[in-house]
Amino acid sequence: MHPATTEIIIHLSLQQDVGPQACVLLLEKFSDDLSQLYLINAHELRERTGLPLARCEKIVKGLADKLALQREQELIQKYEISVVTLAEAAYPHLLRSIHAPPIALYYRGNLEILSKTLAFVGSRKADSYGQQVVTSLIPEVVKEGFTTISGGALGIDGMVHRATVQEGGRTVAVLGSGLLEPYPKAHKGLFEEIVFSGGIVMSAFPLLMQPLAINFPARNRIIAGLSQATIVIQAARKSGALLTAKNALDEGRDVGVVPGSIFNELSAGCHDLLAQGAHAITAPQDIFDLIGYNPEIARPVTSAIAQRAAAGSERRQVQARAISKDPLLALCNTPKSTDELLLKAGYSYDVLQERLWQLQIEGALEQNMLGMWCCVE
Repeated sequence: MHPATTEIIIHLSLQQDVGPQACVLLLEKFSDDLSQLYLINAHELRERTGLPLARCEKIVKGLADKLALQREQELIQKYEISVVTLAEAAYPHLLRSIHAPPIALYYRGNLEILSKTLAFVGSRKADSYGQQVVTSLIPEVVKEGFTTISGGALGIDGMVHRATVQEGGRTVAVLGSGLLEPYPKAHKGLFEEIVFSGGIVMSAFPLLMQPLAINFPARNRIIAGLSQATIVIQAARKSGALLTAKNALDEGRDVGVVPGSIFNELSAGCHDLLAQGAHAITAPQDIFDLIGYNPEIARPVTSAIAQRAAAGSERRQVQARAISKDPLLALCNTPKSTDELLLKAGYSYDVLQERLWQLQIEGALEQNMLGMWCCVE
């Protein structure tokens, strides 16, 4: 691939209010020569892509700002950050197969460790039981050569990363902020340790992006997308870990759930998933059974993952057709921020958050890489 193509894709990824679906469409429509994007106006772009004129105007205006790209490139070079784009063969193959994958990934580490992957997610408020579960599961997973993936956060995420490193394994922290604004700050040393031990610290956001709340749904999609299966350890009923699990299911990936105490609110979300048919995980062998992996013969699972990914695509289409119409869906035919929805939907903030949560769980709405709410295609 021509180096200029990588630069253009990075430039696209810096644009505000564009989103991954539009970016992927641009890569498809201009695959013969991406540099044409710098030469056409908004009306020509709309004619060629079918995108709304307002979106095309933003794209054209954003690409006219060459200074933003220059600054990002200077930071990439100064801090020795690696970037892989959707147009490159090195892009993680499991992530490539999801709906609207991020077009650029910033990372430190070696992408080759992403061939055998398992995600472990859970509450930031994880307690001693969560730590016991992590300590019980991770050593065998590492022993079998799996790379663990989590979100770098406090609680279960940090426990998983640390346990993996302590066992001599490789782990991937997917951040909800830019690599030069790592979050949480308390894990800055842990992130360095992850890279030093052969793991990866990764983000789909520009290097100086702050850890905004709207970033984390996109971060969760990447965690699920990079992984053969997602294991949930301690999650309340309204938890980002549940959204990561839903993302995994929507993509045809397996989900395992660790049961907990019926008296602990951190188990409520886990038990809801189990009631919906998720696989119970009580030992490392349960994880291996879930993905069809036999430690004795270590047979490959890639073809099975591809089949489930196809099933996931079909499931998303069925969900979208089956969900009853809601006023928010009409508003989100084009991406909207939470503030815009507050103004236009007429809901109170609490009611709006409840409806957005429910529609996201049902598969009708999703947040793009910039946190804008849009209908699931």
